[in-house]
Amino acid sequence: MQRISTDEGLTQGSVTKIEQDDLGFIWIGTYQGLNRYDGYQVAPFAGEYILDQRQITALHKTEDGNIFVSTEYSGAFFIDPKTLKVEKIYSGKLDPEDVFFSPILAITEDDHFFYFAIAQHVYSYNKQSKKFLHEFSINKEEHIVRALTLHDNFLYIGTSNGLFSKNLADDHISHIPLTDKAQVTEDNKNVKFLRIDAQLGLFVGTVEGMFDIPFNANRLLAFDKVRLLIPNLNIWDYSVSSFGEYIVTEKGLYEFNRQTMSVEFILNFEQSKFLMTDNSIQDVMIDKTGLLWLASRSQGVFTWSTLARRFKHIELKNNQAHFNNNVWTVLQIKTTRFG
Repeated sequence: MQRISTDEGLTQGSVTKIEQDDLGFIWIGTYQGLNRYDGYQVAPFAGEYILDQRQITALHKTEDGNIFVSTEYSGAFFIDPKTLKVEKIYSGKLDPEDVFFSPILAITEDDHFFYFAIAQHVYSYNKQSKKFLHEFSINKEEHIVRALTLHDNFLYIGTSNGLFSKNLADDHISHIPLTDKAQVTEDNKNVKFLRIDAQLGLFVGTVEGMFDIPFNANRLLAFDKVRLLIPNLNIWDYSVSSFGEYIVTEKGLYEFNRQTMSVEFILNFEQSKFLMTDNSIQDVMIDKTGLLWLASRSQGVFTWSTLARRFKHIELKNNQAHFNNNVWTVLQIKTTRFG
């Protein structure tokens, strides 16, 4: 693993989100500012709104290629990566009279609307009129909306108090149980991550495992067939690309194998040379070259190449005391198939 930290110019070590724009630049959000990496060096990005000094809560590349940035106390913005022009779209307060700020915590979109998770609520944002409209609220103020995704005219809403869906055609809202009532805990109903997978259905990441709601024969989500894909782990994020499928948790990085429906542990921060004890990875992004970008809580952002998975470690064992595993040459051979 390699690292980009405050020693390399990162504004702060607590990394919240990582995103790559269409030009190839890497955007890194921290608790103390937005950063932009050009492949050689990282630099704070201020724009017109001093974003290099703001606490970043969310980053998202929109369908039109802009970078959406949400802050804890200063609202939310769109950045055009080509011109670096910044547009403010949200003040940070649902009501100007509110005492407290309510940052946007999650985002999804379709052709006409963005959907924003704000505290206990979900609001749609019309791309043309730039108007907000209330869509959903949790009745209990101690809970928040943490994840959003869209599929087949339904908005799926992950909250700290369970999974919900809203039919955008008739506004009907349903609660979707992930397990039997007797097995429900505060952790396995605390939804942090949602993603529609074209093959497997709706992935639901929670504080205690990842669930899958598969498609039925009619390509509708089969809510009576929910299965637990990954038990126990605290699921922070999941990223899929041609380089593989990776899940980040409080225990490190795992690779997901959809053929066997299993996960394999890959690495954690303790294995690095940076003397870390906190293995929680809060965000993962796979760039265009197959490099994984991993967000740490205090030591910056780490990178690890998925190409390393091409190698198999072969340890040569021998009972002789003088035997060692030093390799001095490499030879490529041709294999022949018989029969």
